[in-house]
Amino acid sequence: MKKSIALLFSFLLSCIKMNQRLLNLPIAINASRSKYKIGWKSSLKIAIFLLLFNCNTHLNAQQTFVFKLPFPQQYVFIDKIIDTLTLGDPKLALQRMKQLELQAQATNNELVILNYKRSEIRYRYIRTIGDEKRPELNQLIKDTEQLIASFNEQQYPVVAALLHFQIGNSLDYQKFNYKEQFKHYLKAYDLFKNIPLTQFPYRYYSQYAIALAYYRFEEYEKAIAMGKEVEALFPKKDFNSILTVNLIGLSFLELKKYNQASASFEWILKNNKYALSPKAWQGISLCNLGSVCYSDGNNSKAIHYFEQGIPLLKQEAVLGNLASASLLMAKIYILQKNGKAAKRYLNIVAELTDKINSQDFSYDRNKVLSDYYQLEGNSKLSLFHLRLATVYKDSLNVSTNLNKKHKAEINFEKEKNKLVLDQIENKLINQRIIGSILFLFTALFLITLYIFYDRSKLKLKMEQKVLLAKNNSITSELEMAYLKLDEYTQRLIHKDLENTINTSNDTQAKESIVNQLVNESSLYTDDDWAEFRGLFEKAYPGYLSQVKEKLSKISITELRFIAVHKLNLSTNEMALILHISADAVRKSKKRLSLKITQNLNQTFDEFINSLCY
Repeated sequence: MKKSIALLFSFLLSCIKMNQRLLNLPIAINASRSKYKIGWKSSLKIAIFLLLFNCNTHLNAQQTFVFKLPFPQQYVFIDKIIDTLTLGDPKLALQRMKQLELQAQATNNELVILNYKRSEIRYRYIRTIGDEKRPELNQLIKDTEQLIASFNEQQYPVVAALLHFQIGNSLDYQKFNYKEQFKHYLKAYDLFKNIPLTQFPYRYYSQYAIALAYYRFEEYEKAIAMGKEVEALFPKKDFNSILTVNLIGLSFLELKKYNQASASFEWILKNNKYALSPKAWQGISLCNLGSVCYSDGNNSKAIHYFEQGIPLLKQEAVLGNLASASLLMAKIYILQKNGKAAKRYLNIVAELTDKINSQDFSYDRNKVLSDYYQLEGNSKLSLFHLRLATVYKDSLNVSTNLNKKHKAEINFEKEKNKLVLDQIENKLINQRIIGSILFLFTALFLITLYIFYDRSKLKLKMEQKVLLAKNNSITSELEMAYLKLDEYTQRLIHKDLENTINTSNDTQAKESIVNQLVNESSLYTDDDWAEFRGLFEKAYPGYLSQVKEKLSKISITELRFIAVHKLNLSTNEMALILHISADAVRKSKKRLSLKITQNLNQTFDEFINSLCY
């Protein structure tokens, strides 16, 4: 049982690896390729789905499921299916492609149908590039251009960008056409950079492809700039960072900036855990560090790195990198006159010769073999390989010259565009001058307004100071009035109390006086009232006038009672000032409260508190 589960899991992992094929763009020195990053859970789902897909000839349910997926997951799943179909029987693959087409059309969704048509072109591309059939590639490019022309690129930018990317890759296999490739790569880039990462998180690959194309066409500064832009867009480190940092390091190596190149490869060596194949990338980074040391003239250190990296590349079957590293090791040992050690690495290269189809590799291999046989004293074989190297070099020069021609055409177009831009710039300068004049007049007008505002503000501040001074003066006067009124009131209280005590020596006399005060309505003199009223109206201006206004029939005695009550005196103190008993004070308040309630529908306290002063 455990063995069966292990075999099933191994098969699922094989499905995942089998479906990690890309658009055939090299990522380092012919290192392994990858397009999308899928989490292990998603990878497991994909593997299970593909297992069902490969095991069942009636796949309507599964195919329907694919086109029900949201974007961008649908892009990923459909490409995985395409990758799987390209590995199987072509006739069976075409039947299943037809089923996919019918399922896509059944959705009546324009984006789904376009995505299927894009995937069909991708299928044809993968089937074609194996044999490099130029007529088929030409037809594929035409069909892709027609598909792009059939819909609005701005409405479906992801599909359009992927199709432009596809044309660029087709041109790459058809011929090294710098001008046409870049036209489509840059178009894909312009579309991708305006697509939010949340909508299509895989757009990083377009930017990476531009950087890679710059590298391949020897525009290393631009490759570094684009690579850094890609890294800035995706701060979270993953296997894409490995690809991009490696490309940046290779560009620095070509520019002979060895410190920066070493820093890039050392970063990969420390962070190879992010790669899909950590051991493979460990070997790649070690050999790249060896290349830096070799280029910088430090052969002993280069050997140290190569001896660690080459076994890993061999173990992980990273053939391109293995061949390049082995050639460099052979070169070093030839320089050291160690033919035996050089032969050991040339044997590794010989085993890989039929598996690597590259003019650059063929030139380097024959040049090293020429040097080796010269070291061994075999002039005939040395001359033979030197002539072969010359043939490959001439072929490389033709491609280089063609690319230089395309670069010159692009630079000429850039110069034409620059002239147009200069004319536009001159117009903009004139507009800026006019704008500056308008700005100056506007600024003068605003300064004038500010001066006027500032003066008005200053005037208001002065007026506020005057009002504040007046207010302070009034406050001081009120405080003085309160003080004088309080002093006068206290004096009246003490005076009346003394007069009462002095004129009454016995209890009977005091009771007689109290009875007399109770029976009389008031014992105030007119002079006392006049002086009291004057002080009261200073402390509470307008208060008594409001009382009269609200109670037109109020008597002078009631008015005096209200005035004394306003002073918040105790009942006994009010009795002394009014020359009546405490009981008379309470009765007077009760009578007055009744009068106020009948006339104003208010209580006595509500009436007193409602008056302003």
